[in-house]
Amino acid sequence: MLYVQIILFVLLQINPLVTMAMSCECPLTQKRCLNMGPHTYKVPLSLFQENRERLVNALKEKCESSVVLLQGGDEVPFYDTDITYNEFRQESYFMWSFGVTDAGCYGAIDVKTGESYVFFPRYPEEYAVWMGPLHELEHLKKKYAVDHTFYVDQLNEVLQNLKRDKLLTLVGAIIYEC
Repeated sequence: MLYVQIILFVLLQINPLVTMAMSCECPLTQKRCLNMGPHTYKVPLSLFQENRERLVNALKEKCESSVVLLQGGDEVPFYDTDITYNEFRQESYFMWSFGVTDAGCYGAIDVKTGESYVFFPRYPEEYAVWMGPLHELEHLKKKYAVDHTFYVDQLNEVLQNLKRDKLLTLVGAIIYEC
């Protein structure tokens, strides 16, 4: 394990593009923040909460009984190998809403209550060999300061249990009622 940590430290020193997002505490405000590595700004997690509140306030008047569903970015494989192309970058609107830096996630915002939901991929235990420790949902909930965390395979069930009239997405067919 020490050997892996040394290699990671060396990679971070050689290649500034190899970064790991981590939550930290801002030394000035003492608030939890998102840090993308050395020489980057620390972004308070409260910024993402404020962004979600602004979105809810803008939608409440017209779409109170609805849920906003956003899909985060996915890693792009390099041809047919198990190596990903370049460094993963999160979708801008997903980052603006949730501050989540993990790939393969979905996020939902209940317009009626303002509660946030983030759905993370469920990886098999073997993935820990390549990805490092696999974090529990409670850890991810605290790390990203969201109200609820689930796995992606629970998305349908959670949305159905919310019992809202509309599902608001950024893509999809526009259906007109006659």
